Amino acid sequence: MELINELRQEHQVLLQMISQIKNLGILSDEGYFKLLNSKQILIDHLTKEDTALYPLLYKGARKDKELKDLLYNLLSEMNNLTSEVLDFYSKYDDRTSFSKEEFAKDITYVMLQLKNRIVKEEEHLYRAYDKLRKVKPDLWTQFRLAFVPVQDDGEKRYKTLAGIRYDMDQTYQ
Repeated sequence: MELINELRQEHQVLLQMISQIKNLGILSDEGYFKLLNSKQILIDHLTKEDTALYPLLYKGARKDKELKDLLYNLLSEMNNLTSEVLDFYSKYDDRTSFSKEEFAKDITYVMLQLKNRIVKEEEHLYRAYDKLRKVKPDLWTQFRLAFVPVQDDGEKRYKTLAGIRYDMDQTYQ
């Protein structure tokens, strides 16, 4: 599955889980288990973005001031949100030291913040990533790709280098 599709799917899973946790509450075993599971899914998702999405965006930002500004603004905002969300998870590691009202308020806030972040990522960062993937790889990248085996996902042939997928059937501009 293509990176952007995977990331979008993970967004939906996270939002569904947070909604379920809100409805179940974390005093229930199921709600608490979902809370812990959603934390791991979020951490894995952020790691995937850091290793597979951002390298190409940073590379593209070297030559594109608009992308550089977009990354600077969104990533500083997103880093603050990541810190807030991880603080939320830490706060509720112990499910006995808070009130139901406090949890309801906090999870509603986290859900709203995650939704806003997801909209910004999907509307801005993912579009920029797709645009950059269609640009012809530079000469050094083309040379390095020559030594990478071709993979096939059943629909397209591609090579992966440094977390970036290059479609072999793609006509580059």
